[in-house]
Amino acid sequence: MRFTGLLLGFLLLIAGGCYKESNYSPTEPQVTGALTLAPADGTLSIPADGVSRVTLVATIAANADSDKRVITFTTSSGSFVGATASNGTTVDVTAGSDGRALVILQSSQRVETAIVTAVVKGSANVSAQRQIQFTAPNPDDVLRFVTAPAAAPADGQTITLFTVAVSPSVTTGTVTFSSTAGTFPAATVQIGIDHTATAGLMSSKTPGVGTVSATLNSGGGTNGFSRQVPFRFEVALPNVISVVVDSLTVMPGGKVHVTAHLTRPVGQVTANTVAVFSAEDAAGNDVGSFQNVTVVQPGASASDSIATADFLPGATAAPGPVTIFVGTAPASVAGSTTITVAP
Repeated sequence: MRFTGLLLGFLLLIAGGCYKESNYSPTEPQVTGALTLAPADGTLSIPADGVSRVTLVATIAANADSDKRVITFTTSSGSFVGATASNGTTVDVTAGSDGRALVILQSSQRVETAIVTAVVKGSANVSAQRQIQFTAPNPDDVLRFVTAPAAAPADGQTITLFTVAVSPSVTTGTVTFSSTAGTFPAATVQIGIDHTATAGLMSSKTPGVGTVSATLNSGGGTNGFSRQVPFRFEVALPNVISVVVDSLTVMPGGKVHVTAHLTRPVGQVTANTVAVFSAEDAAGNDVGSFQNVTVVQPGASASDSIATADFLPGATAAPGPVTIFVGTAPASVAGSTTITVAP
């Protein structure tokens, strides 16, 4: 009997020593705590903007067997960054030497709860779950204008820069700019390392109001986030007006044809801008009149605009110098030339 008791004790000792924690096939009481799952920074909610992310860490024993170190993550909503299986909702990650396996969950664009599950591959009873809330986002936290000029001249050439900032969660992607007036020559712009994108709006030649839009494209398609700002094109006025006449001398009752050339450093003066013609004698008194006055129209070159009129000194005009002035309405610069009324 004593021998039988010793043998039974020896066999029980051997049976108890067969289980190792590293085998990762514990019985029910040993499952609890065998695998844990938690956000790396404690975050339990992220905006439902399609770009925000949270890092989750699954932890097993550092000395787990090599065939028990792969963790299968699944999520009910959102997707795992870098995952390709099941539309990104499943991914396998091998735990490191410290027993930790990391995965990055990216939110969907729905306000909902994502249930993330981690399972030791090959040991279905060793698992853990964590809920991550996808909350209603503030659109300005995802995409916002940081540089948005209110107006530009309608000269057909001026480039006005618009800059948007995107969420720091957005590390890749583009922003598409559009406008109801004017054009963006480079409409789709890569997001920079500073999380901004800038595009230039080329002015229209027509004054008026419009709307500039910026739309975020990340993860292979539009994220549905678009922001708008109002914008207007104002009359492009000249910087220089040069006045030429077809004759420097005119008889009383005669006529002089006047041509004003209006130019800008960029683009052209807005077509149909009102040109204002006037004439003064040497004493500063108004003299004569103008007929056949035209509004500003494009000139012979891409930078030139012209307006014309006929100056009539009148039959009783006093002999002497007369200065012809040309300006615009709205007011800008003025140009002039001097002619002589002959005796």
